[in-house]
Amino acid sequence: MWMTRRATVSDTWQAPVNLGSQVNGSTDDLYPRLSPNGRTLYFWSSLSENYQAAIIPVVDFNGDEIVNFEDFAKLAQYWGQNEPSVDIGPMAWGDGVVDIQDIIREGIV
Repeated sequence: MWMTRRATVSDTWQAPVNLGSQVNGSTDDLYPRLSPNGRTLYFWSSLSENYQAAIIPVVDFNGDEIVNFEDFAKLAQYWGQNEPSVDIGPMAWGDGVVDIQDIIREGIV
């Protein structure tokens, strides 16, 4: 399975991202559905099994494998803007603007 997003219905879609081995198995994965709160992906496998995977945003914004003040500084750099690399709230894929929801999601507040 792959995922893409866009800030609004009038914006273009971002590049698709493979959801990785935690979701993608060796069989066909079908009928993906999101939970109402957007934090769980449910899907069905061709092995006739149901699965779920947590949707967890990446908060290591600078890619140094440490979540610290530098990551918060990057979030602050884009405050009030539509920057998907740090827009993680209120759902894991953001809401189109870097704001207090992203800090709450990151657990800073």
